[in-house]
Amino acid sequence: METARRAAGICGIFCAANSADNRAAQAGDFHGGPIAQNQFFATAGLIFGILSVTCFCCCCGCPFNILGLVFSLIGLSQISRQPELYEGRGFAIAGLILAAASLVLGFGLTLLNLALHPENFEWHFKSF
Repeated sequence: METARRAAGICGIFCAANSADNRAAQAGDFHGGPIAQNQFFATAGLIFGILSVTCFCCCCGCPFNILGLVFSLIGLSQISRQPELYEGRGFAIAGLILAAASLVLGFGLTLLNLALHPENFEWHFKSF
């Protein structure tokens, strides 16, 4: 008898989670439309933006900041076109800012290096 009550209690928990009302609310039908989801390109732009800032001191930062800029811009344009379907505008803007800052910082440090050490620049062109 006790086993039957436990089985009924467990079944009640699992069966209630799979009822039609709960599935409709999870699918977005309860609110009258699809649930907005994070845009993939915005998230990828943020990840590449973070990688570009952390890796800008070595030469491997350049591909990351270019990819961060491209993915963030694509994510922003898709979010602007379909705001009811996608969210993640903050991710795209943060990725765009991080990638652009890393790109500017990388070019600035390169120019500073050339200004302080012109012999590095002249050495490459003496052989031509």
